Amino acid sequence: MAITETEITGIKYFRITRAWNSREYQRYVKIGHHYQKSYKEAQKEDEALATRQRAFKQSNKLSGNIYFDSNNRIVGMTRVFVTRRKNGSESEIFKLRYNPRNGNAIKYGQVSITLYGLDQAFELAVNKMCNWIGLDEKSEIRRTMLDAKVHYLDNQECKSTSLDEELTRIENSLKSSFNAFVSKGDVIDGRAGR
Repeated sequence: MAITETEITGIKYFRITRAWNSREYQRYVKIGHHYQKSYKEAQKEDEALATRQRAFKQSNKLSGNIYFDSNNRIVGMTRVFVTRRKNGSESEIFKLRYNPRNGNAIKYGQVSITLYGLDQAFELAVNKMCNWIGLDEKSEIRRTMLDAKVHYLDNQECKSTSLDEELTRIENSLKSSFNAFVSKGDVIDGRAGR
């Protein structure tokens, strides 16, 4: 419950606040001669706001919006290189972090890409996240998470040939532009317009 007493210009009010979707919603109930009656009215306002807040959170949970960031990557899942302290060897992992936001402890984990390979490691990481979240194995959100694998591919795996082709095209374009510019020697020598 988010009910507090406040005074504005000498008049006492109950201030009711709830927040969702990065916005804070406020309601005010004037405290009259009957304090308990005003408090019950404030409780009704708070319950109405709480219902809207729960509906918004449930809607977000069902749509899966809360599980993905602006880059369409899974929130709490990153692909990183780690170096072992003892032997200095590098390995690649999916680093996992899940914050249940209900007062329970934050969960951490990792899945080795070096050990399992990218495809199997990604699926294991998604399964672990879904298990923590409480999503069914056949849920639509899990399938969407599995489809997000393309956002975890690095440039060499994702678009190495097209990247090389693009760089070659740019290099050739610059060479031809430079050669055309050089052929107009008077421009380079500063003799243009003489």
